[in-house]
Amino acid sequence: MKSIILSTILLTSISLADDDFNLLNTFTLEEMMDLSISSSTGTYKPISMAPSIATIITDKDIARSNARTLGEILEKVPGVHVYLSNVSNQAPLIDIRGIRTNTNPQVMILINGTSVQALKKGSPNPHFDIPLSAVKRVEVVRGPGSVVYGANALSGVINVITKDAEYLSQKNEAGLRLGSFNSSEVWLNYGSIENSFAYAFNFSIMTSDGDNERILKTDFQTILDTALPFGSQASLAPAPLQTGFKKYNLNANIQNGNFNLNIWANALVNGGTGSGVANALDSSGSYDNSRLHTDLYYTQRVNENYKLEHKLSLIYNKTETYLNVFPAGAILPIGTDGNFGGSPLGGVVTFSNGYIGTPGDTEKIISYESTLIIDKYKSQIIRLNGGYSYGKYEAFATQNFGPGVINGTEGVVDGSLTSLTGNIGIYMPNVNRKQFFISVQDEWSFSPNWELTAGIRYDNFSDFGSTVNPRLALVWQTSDKVTSKLLYGRAFRAPSFTELYAQNNPVTISNKNIDPETIDTFELSFSYYPNSKVYSLIDFYYYKLDNLIGQIGNLVDNSGKQKGYGIELEVSYQPNSDFTIKADYAYRYTKNEKTDKQVADAPKNLAHLEADWKFSQNLYANAELFWVADMKRLESDTRKNVNNYTTVNTTLSYRVKKDLTANISARNLFNEDICEPSPYSALGELDDYPMQGRYIFGEVRYHF
Repeated sequence: MKSIILSTILLTSISLADDDFNLLNTFTLEEMMDLSISSSTGTYKPISMAPSIATIITDKDIARSNARTLGEILEKVPGVHVYLSNVSNQAPLIDIRGIRTNTNPQVMILINGTSVQALKKGSPNPHFDIPLSAVKRVEVVRGPGSVVYGANALSGVINVITKDAEYLSQKNEAGLRLGSFNSSEVWLNYGSIENSFAYAFNFSIMTSDGDNERILKTDFQTILDTALPFGSQASLAPAPLQTGFKKYNLNANIQNGNFNLNIWANALVNGGTGSGVANALDSSGSYDNSRLHTDLYYTQRVNENYKLEHKLSLIYNKTETYLNVFPAGAILPIGTDGNFGGSPLGGVVTFSNGYIGTPGDTEKIISYESTLIIDKYKSQIIRLNGGYSYGKYEAFATQNFGPGVINGTEGVVDGSLTSLTGNIGIYMPNVNRKQFFISVQDEWSFSPNWELTAGIRYDNFSDFGSTVNPRLALVWQTSDKVTSKLLYGRAFRAPSFTELYAQNNPVTISNKNIDPETIDTFELSFSYYPNSKVYSLIDFYYYKLDNLIGQIGNLVDNSGKQKGYGIELEVSYQPNSDFTIKADYAYRYTKNEKTDKQVADAPKNLAHLEADWKFSQNLYANAELFWVADMKRLESDTRKNVNNYTTVNTTLSYRVKKDLTANISARNLFNEDICEPSPYSALGELDDYPMQGRYIFGEVRYHF
């Protein structure tokens, strides 16, 4: 309500200005086609000629739709769907072309070109996000990217580029956002350039209590209470998902001569546990994380033919949790190893204060890479790249279960916790990984309208071996209105530390002998630009994913294969500079070759419609519609398929005066009751995960 009152007051102001409402102005279609992208090749080139299927989301796109999170802005990308993990605190995960798993390490997420994937699971930490107030643009490549980025750039690459000194020196800004669920965000952007020295920073605080209407009527503890003959009534359901959080972010950019330093510091405090780590609701659990991410670049033009760039990256990541895996009063069969469901059975134990664990870890990663760009030839750009990284992982934990803590004969266990740090009974040993890589890429314009990109990369890992990944792309400027692309790429996903080394977990047994996942992708696309008002693109793709890491029984293994094919369509129409309408549709068929069935829970159809209106120099509106359809269950899952759903978002932006703007926004405007699929349980039916209801918020931005 505070946000509605605040925005209403500002929106009724009659103060007008004469200059353009620059941040909300739409790029012309011609300008969009001329935008340069670096994530496709590691060198800048117009997106229309990039050897990949790519999307650039600009600061203007973010401002018009008033998106709050990276996940919300990525839903705009054709063929991309953001869903919820069922093992990582309802972490938002990114499904590109139907490739989705519980932790989703197949998508490479970068900040300013450096990966944010954690060693433990191969994906970003739960609750990972970066405030969009700090973001200048997001580059999304659909398809393989291992030749440039190596491990985990399997289904796509997302490069978040933050606002640097050059940007912020012209657009210093302070902002405040207030909205539903007692959510708020406050931020400050500031930058300055003084002679050869430039600096910029973004600081923000984001908080939310979470939507308490996202009710689970049945959780896993409900099923245990019913299925096990022990008479327990421990389940907290019905109750809401725990989705509250408080996040602090600091982004800094410092430049001096040939040096460029980027710093990202992030802290999550008391992050909610979603449906619980074991899909048993946990109202008192918490997830805390702190991360420091620094990149130092040194770039020099050796001469007019050679450019050399060095990058040194240092990453420190610490995670701390307090988890009621099962709630107070749970009565559980405990194996002689002290774990729920362990075999042989030790006895039945009542956990009077809950089945509690506090797993945590630290990750330290140092990496160096050097890139040589050779542009001495008129028709060629050659990129040579090599580097080395060292990652160290250390685990710590206390708990009231597990090896060396209990053996199932105790009868009743209270909330007293035993430290397993440095003990053989801990969930993960301390391990490290060394990596070396080298790559070469040639961009060759062998004819005025033809460009061939060829590349290959070799990676060697100390813990699972080596892999080689090539790419080949042919781009043909067929006419002044049509561009055609024929693309092939191979990429890989490295096994995570959890898959290689996790221990003392009877449900999942790690395997040090697994191989990396690999994918071969073929793409054919045509873009059509008949005039300055219309742009369209059609993309056909086919991929084969091998060595998919899953489980055979309890053992982690390369047990899966997947094929996928689909069509992605995009159309933009801009009759004048004040109105733009965009539409995209993706048909995605993904088949599990082992079962010969459609991959479970991956939507077959996705569509997005967006319109922008500039009513005057000071008033702007945006409306979006998202359609998600055809999510199939596992064949063994007897529940009905998840319902198709449609959501609508709207934003109204008004410039109160030259340097002050105000927005009022609604996400899921019609408060649609929508769900994302929960995992299958042979013991009983779990409720699907309810998604956020109507969210209304107001915002003010002051430029100085």
